[in-house]
Amino acid sequence: MRDIDSFAELETLPGNFHPLNANRNGKWGCYLDHPYPIVFEPGVKPVPCSEHGTPILSKMKVVDIIEILDYH
Repeated sequence: MRDIDSFAELETLPGNFHPLNANRNGKWGCYLDHPYPIVFEPGVKPVPCSEHGTPILSKMKVVDIIEILDYH
């Protein structure tokens, strides 16, 4: 594993980096070993967003790991 500078870099790594929804809205997942994703969220509040409300991944610098589980 390597350090990253922002959430934006996660999109280029293997593991299907993706935003979550429903009761996990605002969190992201990335598969370690399917079906077990690591669930994390920005460690900075408020989350930096564009004028349209879209999170700006390149400005999210801190990650809080929430859990690792099969939530499907």
